[in-house]
Amino acid sequence: QIEVLSRLSTETAFPIWLKLDSGMHRLGLLPDEFLSGLERLSEMPHIPSPIPLMTHFANADDLQDDYTLQQWAEFQTLAPVQHPKCAANSAAILAWPTTHADWIRPGLSLYGVSPFQGRTGMDEGLKPVMTLKTHLISIKNVLKGARIGYGGTYRCDSPQRIGVIAAGY
Repeated sequence: QIEVLSRLSTETAFPIWLKLDSGMHRLGLLPDEFLSGLERLSEMPHIPSPIPLMTHFANADDLQDDYTLQQWAEFQTLAPVQHPKCAANSAAILAWPTTHADWIRPGLSLYGVSPFQGRTGMDEGLKPVMTLKTHLISIKNVLKGARIGYGGTYRCDSPQRIGVIAAGY
């Protein structure tokens, strides 16, 4: 993507965010390529400076695991001071206040849902500010032992009736 951005010939500002993959391992530059990627982007005249930086916490909903603090420490080490920063997802907003930085990214909590297992949104003082509505597009009866979903992560312990909703892409 950096290569594509470098080939753009535009006089119009093209604002971007740069993401550090500090351990979620979905999107973003790995730590060993982050600073060189930032330097390359910063040299492009059509990319406004300073470039906002972000990361995504993989396990912020587990209050017994300090992986969030490890990810935060790596982000702070690599992200230059003068750049605006964003790291905290819903769980980090509620449980890891030191990670709030310049912006926060509420996700699940916007729906009034707690990101913590065994806790409700009401337990956290959350109220929904938006809703998600969709339609049921399929209903079927499946046998005991049927595996459902990516990787078959749910296994029916009895014959069950399941439904599929239209959501996503």
